[in-house]
Amino acid sequence: MFDRVRRRLRRLKNETRSTLWSLRWRGKRKPLSALVRVRDGGEFLMPSVESIISLVEEVVVVDNYSRDNTPKVIQEMAARYPGKLRACRYDHDVATVGEDSARLYHQDPTSPCLLHNYYNWCMALCRHPFVLKWDDDMLASDKLVEAIEDFKQSRYLQFEFGGHNISSDFKHVLTWKAGIEARVYPSNTKFLMGDYGGVVKSGFTGQYMGETPAMWVASKYTLRLEHPLYAHLKYCKRNPGSNQSQAFRKALESEIKTGESISEEFKLLLQKYLGHAST
Repeated sequence: MFDRVRRRLRRLKNETRSTLWSLRWRGKRKPLSALVRVRDGGEFLMPSVESIISLVEEVVVVDNYSRDNTPKVIQEMAARYPGKLRACRYDHDVATVGEDSARLYHQDPTSPCLLHNYYNWCMALCRHPFVLKWDDDMLASDKLVEAIEDFKQSRYLQFEFGGHNISSDFKHVLTWKAGIEARVYPSNTKFLMGDYGGVVKSGFTGQYMGETPAMWVASKYTLRLEHPLYAHLKYCKRNPGSNQSQAFRKALESEIKTGESISEEFKLLLQKYLGHAST
C-alpha cells in the first residue's frame, strides 16, 4: 500500500515537473551538448564525433586514462573544431562495467571510480540544458540527424532510440541490436548504479553493474523511435570489451551472432565516415 502511494506521488511529481519544463521550452529551439566519454577509443572517435558535431552546440570529450592514440585524436579534434569541442580528462581509474563495479559499489558508493559518479561529474561539464549521450564508437545516420532536429523544435524533453551493432566484417549487422535507451535528456538528469544482469540471458542479477540515468521525464514528453538510428562499431574494435569486466564480457559473447547483410542506408553511412571499410 505504502509503496503504491509512493509510486503514484513520484509519478505525479515527474508529470508536473515535465509539464513545467515543456512549457519553459515551448516555441524555443533546445540547445544540445554532446557528451562523449572515452577510454582507449581512438579507433573510431574522430568519425563518431564528426557524425554529430553539426547537431549540437558543443561537444565535450572526456578522456579516462586512455593508453592508445585517444589523446592524440582528441588534440586533433580540438584544433579542428576550436570553440565547438572541449577536451577534458577524468583522473580516476574508473571500474569496468560488470562485477568490478558491483564490488566497488558495495564497498564505497561514493567512490570517484564508480561509473555513475564519473558520469555525474561529466554531466556537470555540459553548458547547455539538454545533453546527447554519445559514444566513441557510434555513427549517426541521416535519419537520426533529422530526428534530432525535429526533437529540438518539439515539446519533447527526452529522446529514446537504438541502433545496429555492426559485425567486425563491416558487411553484416549482429542479431543483437544496440537497444533503445534514453540518449537525449535534460542536463539535470542524475545517474545511479543500475544492474545490468538482465542484459544477458544467463541473468546474474545483482552482479553486473553500470551507470543508469534516474529518469524523471514523463512518457508523454518522451520521444521514442524504433527504427535503428546509428551504427554501433563496438564489435569492430580491436578490443571490444575494454570497458567491461572479464566475466561480463564472457557472458555477452554468447549473445553476439552475425545476422543479415547491412542495409543500403547503413552501407552508405559506413562508406561516408569510414571510406573503404564497408566495401
